[in-house]
Amino acid sequence: EKQLGNSAPADRPAPTTKRIQVLVAASGTIFVDGARVSESELYGSLARIVARRGRLGVALSADVKASYGIIIRILDAARANGLEDVSFVTS
Repeated sequence: EKQLGNSAPADRPAPTTKRIQVLVAASGTIFVDGARVSESELYGSLARIVARRGRLGVALSADVKASYGIIIRILDAARANGLEDVSFVTS
């Protein structure tokens, strides 16, 4: 008899909802878990999420036209907040 449940193979990556979602639009606009943040607010925004939810992984999705400088700033903000597990999401 087949059992239904939430058991997933151990090698399957965790769902992205368990990660902090960071999106960079072509215009350079940054969204963290759906909320628009400025570059200067980025460090504080990630710090608040870490304080609330713990050190999760980060799923970073950036438009190909987004500035490399913004991507580097996001990586630095993640590292500064102890978020070492950053994956790049491609579409």
